[in-house]
Amino acid sequence: MATVNVTNSTGYNQFNKAKANKLESAYGTVSQYKYTLGDTLSFTDLDAKEITYAKFVAGSGETLEVIGNTNFEPAADGTPAAALTWNIATAVDIAYFIQYVKGGNASLRITVS
Repeated sequence: MATVNVTNSTGYNQFNKAKANKLESAYGTVSQYKYTLGDTLSFTDLDAKEITYAKFVAGSGETLEVIGNTNFEPAADGTPAAALTWNIATAVDIAYFIQYVKGGNASLRITVS
């Protein structure tokens, strides 16, 4: 399956940023037309040192939350951190909110199946 990059650029897969003290947030929506079940959504443009909280809500009602100090740093050889797996019934729009500490190369990857 494919990896769909959700970046800080123009277009429908764009994320927005907000800043408060040392924390930053990224939020937006991934269109159901930009991925298929089995793809990995990769949030690589976060410039995150640490992901402190993330919430994903599918248009069909399923929710995935990541709370706490989960390590999403790549391995020393550059291999990305393992992707979380999220089981949803069908490809639907996914709204997301990610809160993180800026200043690193952690990236959040979610395989939607």
